[in-house]
Amino acid sequence: MSTTTDALEAEVTAIRAVEMRGTPRGRAAVDRHFARLQRLIAPRIRHFTRSYGLLDMAEDAAQACAIGLHRAILAYDPARARFTTFVNWQLRGELSALRFRMHPETREVARRVVSGLISLDALVAEAEPWLLEDPTALAVTEALAAETMARRACGSLLDDYFGHLRKGAMRQIERRATTRRAADSKPGTIDPRDLARIEAKLEMEQSIVSAHLLGDDERWLDGGLSAEQQRQIARRALRAISAQLQR
Repeated sequence: MSTTTDALEAEVTAIRAVEMRGTPRGRAAVDRHFARLQRLIAPRIRHFTRSYGLLDMAEDAAQACAIGLHRAILAYDPARARFTTFVNWQLRGELSALRFRMHPETREVARRVVSGLISLDALVAEAEPWLLEDPTALAVTEALAAETMARRACGSLLDDYFGHLRKGAMRQIERRATTRRAADSKPGTIDPRDLARIEAKLEMEQSIVSAHLLGDDERWLDGGLSAEQQRQIARRALRAISAQLQR
């Protein structure tokens, strides 16, 4: 460890160990240790001030660094890092904030992307329309919301309609099962192939009706049916759904 590092650690430890801080004697002791800290850290402050391009306001930079030094003393945890490392980030943070306040858009990156720093008051009161406002945002949002609601409503209607058809088909299968006997099953047993066939048919028809209802007629399904047959399936289902809604 360097002599400066050890000296910084000793002064911070002394400040944190001062008793009777509220008394004149305690305040004087803290002030003495803090003045020594400032002398030890002064070369680093001058280096950071030059690095952040703040030589034209060195006094303001020194005051900002004094604030950062106070914060570093209060937040320092010896178990996590040495003070010489911890204080660097506090000083950098204060000088960075000062630079952004006093010299906006001095960085080459900011000039390349044509970025700018604006205050919260400007956003609320006098922000230029081209900064943040998108004139099409409201219309696009409402259109997407309407489409989402329409798709959900259509999905719910189709689920109810084809659920009703599925129950009717199941009743027919059960009636046929009680009147015939398959070669490999007992009387009353439902043939799984019948279930699979009905389920595939209803799923295909629901997809056809959904495409027709949502305006996707040009993308008819490849299910062995012609475009006209698929249109007839869709129209029949929509007439039934419309009649159900009017009851």
